[in-house]
Amino acid sequence: MCKLKKWRISGFTLIELLVVIAIIGILVSLLLPVLAKARESSRRTHCASNLKHIGLALRMYANDQDDALPAGGSTGMESLGTLYNKYISDRKVFRCPSDSGVNEANNLNLTAVSDILTPNTSFTIAGCSYGYDDTHTLKDDSGVILAADAQGTSTANSDNHNLAGQNILYLDGHVEWKGTTTCGYYNGSAYDDIYSGTGNGTDTYIAQ
Repeated sequence: MCKLKKWRISGFTLIELLVVIAIIGILVSLLLPVLAKARESSRRTHCASNLKHIGLALRMYANDQDDALPAGGSTGMESLGTLYNKYISDRKVFRCPSDSGVNEANNLNLTAVSDILTPNTSFTIAGCSYGYDDTHTLKDDSGVILAADAQGTSTANSDNHNLAGQNILYLDGHVEWKGTTTCGYYNGSAYDDIYSGTGNGTDTYIAQ
């Protein structure tokens, strides 16, 4: 006569359960910084793409205005705002996803001007993430910086990119990531400070 073998089913003990929970906690703590870094990297790339778009729009504007770039605003942002919406139709291009100082609602407050030679007063640091130097033409040195997102070096700037640096747009149209504000035109001995406006007299100040 065959005897049925009884199988004993046992669950986790309390100690085993605590060990599993501890391991999961460690894994989560290791993954969160990696995920946060990946997300910021994606935002940084998006921001660089926005600046590239702005650079193309500035060049189109200059082509229509005998190499002149947007100017005349009381701030660089007001001058930059003349690009909206003839040369840039999407407001989101003026918002960096890492810039917590510019929320979606404020970005939606950006309005267009009827005349592209008129400064756009709706462009302020509340609705636009990018500063712009409106003292240049396409005939200037390619090493000067036209625009940049706020690095967060003072209370006047946002906490963009966790204060690690900024994306900057050069006059020749290329965009670079820099971890310092002293990254403008080089005169042979020093760089301009693109936020203070001091340095080598090349006016690379990013007016906000």
